[in-house]
Amino acid sequence: MIQLRSTLICEPCPVSGELGLRDKRQIPKSYLSLDTGVGTLLAHDYVEHVNGINAIGSVEDELSAIAVAWAIRVRYSSVITDEGLSSDLPELYSIYMRSNKRREAPITHKHIFDEDFLAIIEMSRSGCRHGVESYTASSFEDFTEYALAYMRKGIRKFYRKYTSTWPESQAWDNFLAIEAAVKSADLIEGAEYQLELKDGYARLEMKETYYH
Repeated sequence: MIQLRSTLICEPCPVSGELGLRDKRQIPKSYLSLDTGVGTLLAHDYVEHVNGINAIGSVEDELSAIAVAWAIRVRYSSVITDEGLSSDLPELYSIYMRSNKRREAPITHKHIFDEDFLAIIEMSRSGCRHGVESYTASSFEDFTEYALAYMRKGIRKFYRKYTSTWPESQAWDNFLAIEAAVKSADLIEGAEYQLELKDGYARLEMKETYYH
């Protein structure tokens, strides 16, 4: 059984300036977008990020989430493509390259999806080469090893969480339920909302509104 109960707050998105929803437990960060009522971003955060709400934004967590997103939205539901997912990697490579203390990839075991994950990473090579000034072939190979390790970690953690016969189907149902619940909400600045999810059913209700 997958359950979730979270308090969301409505405030201006630091990226777009539009009103959006943020999990109240999440530390505000200037580079993180908020869900502006579409529902997809919050569904992604709760279903595809497997390391907790405050891990979101780190290179390692984003790589893990890409693997889970591939399983749910590429392999299972086919609503996005490998190419679409790979477009997120140049930014992560750029952050990886800017780090003063780049860590080595953790040791991980081979996974049945390695070929798919490596294909996604390779698709990003051109974007990394042309979009990241510090790009080198050797550093991209290091990044490939690093990305693959955290994608393996992410997909394994996902399958430990979703233990049903059809984990991707269960996760996709939860994704759609959260997305629909967020779309149904009227966003009011300062208002708090209660999001509840239980096995493919979600609801979002306003708790209280603060008037400025």
